[in-house]
Amino acid sequence: MLEDLRKTVLATGLPTLPTQTACEGRATLAARKAQRAGAILRKFYDYLIAHSGAQHGSQLTRKTHHIRHHFT
Repeated sequence: MLEDLRKTVLATGLPTLPTQTACEGRATLAARKAQRAGAILRKFYDYLIAHSGAQHGSQLTRKTHHIRHHFT
């Protein structure tokens, strides 16, 4: 009976074992959240640069770019 069940499962093409453990799933989810947070921070820093009134190449623009690239 178990052999028949095994053959049926294999015939469906479904994996017999999970492809991702629960820990890996949580790590993947955390990585996606971090990527999303990084994207939000980049947009925020881009907004600061665009609306600061500072000229391109000014000290404020350079420091904001540095922070943006360092932390995102």
